[in-house]
Amino acid sequence: MTIKDMQNLNRDTIKYISSIIKAGMTLCEIRNLCEKYLLSHGADSFWYWDVGAFVFCGKETAISVSGREYKTSDIKIEENDIITIDLSPQNNNIWGDYARTIIRASLKTPFEKKQLCTTSISSTSLGVRKHAFGRFSYSCHTYLLFL
Repeated sequence: MTIKDMQNLNRDTIKYISSIIKAGMTLCEIRNLCEKYLLSHGADSFWYWDVGAFVFCGKETAISVSGREYKTSDIKIEENDIITIDLSPQNNNIWGDYARTIIRASLKTPFEKKQLCTTSISSTSLGVRKHAFGRFSYSCHTYLLFL
């Protein structure tokens, strides 16, 4: 696999998990589904502390944790929740690295949807400005799932 293949695998994994995440699922379930998908579609292992999917939701999305110390929480996804997934598959020592934030929202009006989009973009931009330094840059993407 090439680097491009690994990133395509990451994109496909996020697309897959985004289509099945629902209220009541635990973060452990989401992690297991992501890792099974990665392994069954080309990854042979996980390069970052042997964790294929770091999964956070709610208040956990605001913390930073080392892979060495990471334990997947058994928190359940709630309606209108924020879920962050960070993938780290590899194949033959070629790494993929891909993180996305998914906002699971059941909003009714166009105004509510626009308000959530604006808030999401503003907070993502603030986080990038606050944490980007030196020669490092971060690419942040948010999927808004309107149910």
